Amino acid sequence: MLNKSVAISALCLLVGACASQKQNENGPFAMADRNHDGYVSHDEWTASGGNDLAFLAIDRDRKGRLNESQFHEAMRLGERDKSSVESQRAAVDGDIKQRVKAALGANNGVNAWALQTDVFQGAVTLSGNVRTEKEKKLAEDIAGGVSGVSQVFNNITLKY
Repeated sequence: MLNKSVAISALCLLVGACASQKQNENGPFAMADRNHDGYVSHDEWTASGGNDLAFLAIDRDRKGRLNESQFHEAMRLGERDKSSVESQRAAVDGDIKQRVKAALGANNGVNAWALQTDVFQGAVTLSGNVRTEKEKKLAEDIAGGVSGVSQVFNNITLKY
């Protein structure tokens, strides 16, 4: 009876090891390790879309490769940097939006109250209603003149 329970335990361990091995074969580390040497080189890292600075930060011994543990640490670091960049971009977009609204409000030729302003990655979208084509064009020119604006999408409609 003891041999049977030992055999079952061993089988469970073996099946568990096989299952985890199968899972790792399809994981991000295995996909990045294109030459299957058990390490992810700098070239493999960048080819798989990894953040260059994250790789360099984790490759402390400067071997030019990461083991699986280091790989996952670099991925976490890259994700943290990515979310930081996104929050910084949102803050910049918010600042641009405020400056565009202020510039529109400061010009007597535009009814700024009738316009909506959205900003994404420096691109400004204007919408709302104005009375003349001249006012529509003026609003676009004002928005385009604000520092940090990369592009203006003028969705303003004429309403007589």
